[in-house]
Amino acid sequence: MGLFNKLKDNFKSSDFSVAGNSKVKTLKRNFEKSFDGAVLRVYYGTTFSNEDHSIARIRNKENPGNGEEFKAKASWTVKRLEDAFMKSFGIKVQVALPGDRNLADNNATLGEVSRSK
Repeated sequence: MGLFNKLKDNFKSSDFSVAGNSKVKTLKRNFEKSFDGAVLRVYYGTTFSNEDHSIARIRNKENPGNGEEFKAKASWTVKRLEDAFMKSFGIKVQVALPGDRNLADNNATLGEVSRSK
């Protein structure tokens, strides 16, 4: 079953697109929809970001990132997604398991996280 799930993750059609003009609440909702209930926690400094703000508005002023948009796949690890947000937009995110009780393991794929209900 593990090999089948990894193959499925590589070809899953619902990619998760990230653009700088997206609002935080839209980003979080799309992430949860793309990854079956997994939760994206978005931070502004050390606190949760205001969900009505855009990614562009909450970017780190000292490390704004390169602004490059990206698409995440189910085969990506949690760490790869977190690093992509930091590199592209200078913002910290963390992935939580469905139900938002615990953070996901950084070495788990987004597909594995979405299946851990």
